[in-house]
Amino acid sequence: ASALMDRALPGRYTGLLTALAGMQLAAPLAAILPDWRALAVLHIALLGLLGDGLRRFVSEWLRQIFLDRQWTGYFAAGMLVYAGTVSFVHLTWIWPDSLPVGYSGPFLMVLCLLLFPVDAALKEWMRQYAFLSRFSFALYGLSVVAIVMAIPATPTALLTLALGSALYGWMTWRYLTLLPLYLLLGCVVGLYGYGILQWLPPGWHLLASLPGLFALLALSRWAHLKICSSQNSGFLTIAWQCLLVFGALLIGLTIWSLVWSAPSWLGFATAAAAALLGYGATRWALGWPDADPQWAYADAGVAALAAIAIAYTPDGLLFGWVLQTALGWLALAALWTGLGLHDQRQSPISRRVWIKSALLAIVAALTLAGVNLWPFWLGRLEPIFLLALASGILLWMSLGLRQQSLFYGTLALIAAIGVLLKRGYFPAPGAGLIEFLLVFALWSILWWLDWRAEIREILRAEVGVDENQLEVSVTSIIRGPLEQAMALLWTIGLMHLGSRLLTGYPSPTWPWIAGLAAISGLLLIGCLRWFYGVALPMLLGLAGWLTGLVYLELSLPGIAAAGVLYVLVVWRLSVVALDQPLTWRWARLLRFTVPGGAGGRQRVEASLHACAMLVATIPVAVSLALGILGHVAPQLWPALGVSLTLFVLAGNRYRTATHVGAALMTLTLGVWLVSAWLNPPELFILGQPLVNVSLSLLMALAAVKLQSQRAAPFAHYRHPLWMMGGLLYGLALAGATLGILVKAPGLPLLLALLCVALFPVTRPLAKGAMWRGLGLVILISALAWRVADLVGFAVWDEAWFSLSWGYALWSIGKFLLPSWNARFPDWKVTVNPWPWLGLIAVLFGAWTGFVAGEPALAILLAGLALYTFLMGWQRQERFWFKVGLWFALASSYALWLWDQPLTWPAVIAVLPWLALQSGLLWLLLIRSQRTLTVWLDAHDLQAGAKRFRRWPDIAEAIGETTSWLWLATLLSLGLHIAAVAAWQLGLGVWPWYFGLFTDALAVGATLTLLLILTGLRAWRSRDEPNRIYTTVLLLW
Repeated sequence: ASALMDRALPGRYTGLLTALAGMQLAAPLAAILPDWRALAVLHIALLGLLGDGLRRFVSEWLRQIFLDRQWTGYFAAGMLVYAGTVSFVHLTWIWPDSLPVGYSGPFLMVLCLLLFPVDAALKEWMRQYAFLSRFSFALYGLSVVAIVMAIPATPTALLTLALGSALYGWMTWRYLTLLPLYLLLGCVVGLYGYGILQWLPPGWHLLASLPGLFALLALSRWAHLKICSSQNSGFLTIAWQCLLVFGALLIGLTIWSLVWSAPSWLGFATAAAAALLGYGATRWALGWPDADPQWAYADAGVAALAAIAIAYTPDGLLFGWVLQTALGWLALAALWTGLGLHDQRQSPISRRVWIKSALLAIVAALTLAGVNLWPFWLGRLEPIFLLALASGILLWMSLGLRQQSLFYGTLALIAAIGVLLKRGYFPAPGAGLIEFLLVFALWSILWWLDWRAEIREILRAEVGVDENQLEVSVTSIIRGPLEQAMALLWTIGLMHLGSRLLTGYPSPTWPWIAGLAAISGLLLIGCLRWFYGVALPMLLGLAGWLTGLVYLELSLPGIAAAGVLYVLVVWRLSVVALDQPLTWRWARLLRFTVPGGAGGRQRVEASLHACAMLVATIPVAVSLALGILGHVAPQLWPALGVSLTLFVLAGNRYRTATHVGAALMTLTLGVWLVSAWLNPPELFILGQPLVNVSLSLLMALAAVKLQSQRAAPFAHYRHPLWMMGGLLYGLALAGATLGILVKAPGLPLLLALLCVALFPVTRPLAKGAMWRGLGLVILISALAWRVADLVGFAVWDEAWFSLSWGYALWSIGKFLLPSWNARFPDWKVTVNPWPWLGLIAVLFGAWTGFVAGEPALAILLAGLALYTFLMGWQRQERFWFKVGLWFALASSYALWLWDQPLTWPAVIAVLPWLALQSGLLWLLLIRSQRTLTVWLDAHDLQAGAKRFRRWPDIAEAIGETTSWLWLATLLSLGLHIAAVAAWQLGLGVWPWYFGLFTDALAVGATLTLLLILTGLRAWRSRDEPNRIYTTVLLLW
């Protein structure tokens, strides 16, 4: 049937089909030539015939199929493939010799070579892409199967991969798609590996693959160039994929080769070659018009490969592996820094990557060296050299990038170099000389930068050029860190300087170093414009000055005086110097000023003044503390004198109360010391009350004098004088209290001075009159009692003295003080405390007399009655009249016990007479009240209010007392009756005073008096039965 179709198919179809089927007739050759090579020749012939047939199908028969609509072409092509397949399988089946491994792979790949043109031709004549796509993928799968079958044997693998490369290359060129491209690259890679790499050691694989990698780059470049000429986007895809495969192969081969390599020239060459290829590929890829800027991050891999190349450098080339690796990484850091700062071709991302790579290289180099050299860092040049290189690179980077943080890193590395040099080569403890010299050096650099910037500014202004922002930024970047470095160096130097002093063995050069520290401190403070810190150099100068005096073996008091004199001179000279124009010119020359000013002069003076005040206060505080502890040191008088001079001068300049107070305190302390030296007291300060009260009086009088208009320039002295005078007065009072307790001999004089000083001391107080009244009465009373004690009064005399002193105080308050207040209103004394203290004195005298038994109780009560009556008369209060009346009644009752002690038997004996007396006194008071009432009613109380204002109170006091007298009468009678009953029963004492008959008459008289009074009241009030009942009871 196939032969009959020959008429419909032009050409050699019959011959081809016959030849393909007739190849089976060569089966007898299997017995003659059983070698597989003969079979291979037959297979090649079959594939040649099949190829010729498929060529004719593509070139002739497809045209008949699609143009002439003759579908017999499909049948003819199928028959050719069928005949070739049957012949191929038949010959292979009957051949006796076993086929080599991978034999079928090349033939399958050739079959794919024959079928892919058919697939391509069908795609040109037909639009059935779905079917054709499945057929195409089947052919791709068949080609992959061919490769897999050929891999076990190298020759067949090489042949198959070569055929596959040709096939996939043709497919890639024809379709410009990814799948044939990937297969092409896979075949080429496999062909390169089987043909070259497997014969070399693993460490050489990357170097041996360089031609292939360059070929990939060339292919990518060719594809990229074809984009411009053909305007086909498929070439762009090929270019990208080639570049990606190049990167993957480069990474994989590099890792593989390095894993199998040791530090050697081979490893170095491998990593270096990879870094160079990576750098070149990255630069070429970034040069594409549509390149992604993010690709620049691939430079990080280049930097890593370069660092690995340095690490794979052979050991012992110049130094040990650690040192040469660290040096190599620092060299790379310098290279990356140059690329990041000065290569204009680099993209912004690339610059960032190179800078970060440089930083990582520096960190890695220093870490590697530090870890491997630990703990033998000191005394070796290697770490110092590495730190110097790293600091140079960081400095270059910080200035190029205008990054202040990098400059801080530079300073940190330089500081580490300094520490290694000091601890390694100069281990002896220093005094801070190097630190202070470095402060000078850094200040010089900053001064030069400022001077240079100023000169440039002047030149630009003259030529009309705008300001160079770059120069300004560099200066602003390094100024802050350098100023902070200066401050840190100065602080460290100061610590070293202080430690040498605290050890107790400062060298002879210590004062000079202290002076250098003071000068460098002034430069630092001026540079930072921190003018409040000027006191620190001043203190350093003081320390140097005092240390020099110690070497001269001067005594401690002399050193103290010299120290205070130093701060006095420095402060005074600074005040004078700050007012000179030359000082301002020097400040501008040294760049200590800022445009517009910042109050530096006031701050400098304030700082020096505060420091001087502090130093001057130290001798005062020490002297005071030593005196309190019982070690009076008059040797400190020179230091106190200088301190006093400083306080006075400062007070005259600043006119503040603080300075005046300090001067007064120093003066007072000096007087205390002199007094204690001449007459050592038992207690310092409190044991010197005469000195305190004298100083208090003088200071208070001075403050009073300064209240005049002529003393207005010294008005700032007034408040401190009063405050210090008050304080000293309080100390004097405390000392007087102690003197009273111990009965000091000079107490009267002290109390007299306290009385006198009280007037000026209390002058500024708002309630000065009250304090003067209270204090004066207490002090005068204490003085009176002390004088009485010195006279040697007995107890009886003390009672009379107390009573008399109480009346004297009342008299002074009543008669003398009003006259004084009227004559001297500025020194007014309050009257109110005087009668109260007089009352206390009278009560104390009464109690003293009662305890002693002399004078008689009646006299004591009469004295109290009179004083309370006077209190009521003065204060116009009814209470005191009532109290006075009660004391008067009690005094009358006490007359019965004139020469007897106050005992219960004595009191019981006089009860009849007390009852009679109470009744008579009741009648007397009733009569007096009525008479007084009539007298008051006869006068106009409103017209004579001042004259009669006390009499109504007296009348009311009498009226309130009469009822108590009636009760006292009844109570006395009742108690007497009870006492008589007890006596009759033998249970009590003798109840009679004068005798039974006489005392009975008194009782009867009392009862008769009560009966008459009750009867009269009952007669007058007949409607009140209670009064009648009482009268009947008394009558019974």
